Amino acid sequence: MVLAEHVQGAEGKLNLIGGGLRWMGPQPSTFGIGMVLEFPWEAVGEDHTVKLDLIDGDGVPVELPQGDGMEAPFGFEATLPVAAPPGSRRGMPVNVCIAISMVQMQLPPDGRFEFRMEIDGEAHEDWRIGFNTRPAQAEED
Repeated sequence: MVLAEHVQGAEGKLNLIGGGLRWMGPQPSTFGIGMVLEFPWEAVGEDHTVKLDLIDGDGVPVELPQGDGMEAPFGFEATLPVAAPPGSRRGMPVNVCIAISMVQMQLPPDGRFEFRMEIDGEAHEDWRIGFNTRPAQAEED
């Protein structure tokens, strides 16, 4: 999993610009999360559920404004089919690339946040990526 200024998944590859992003804001920020998931050959033909949640430095889900004026925890969930690319041979691992773009996301300044991923309800410590928001800029007199 990697944070970047821009992410794109195409033809089984993950394309990044500005990868390794660790600081953003405090103004609204546009960025992306890229993931390359490797599945064993035995998973070909199966669907897997990938869930991504945004957690604050206290371990609490981050709530963002919705179109109706209410707030809801930020999250992403998708069902991904695992398919063997052309030319694959039986027994080869299969990559599934995911690119998620966040447009003008505003998070509180001077904070620590973490995206946490689950696959089929299972989570691992290394399926997390943290980042920080810059402090609010002082008002000039």
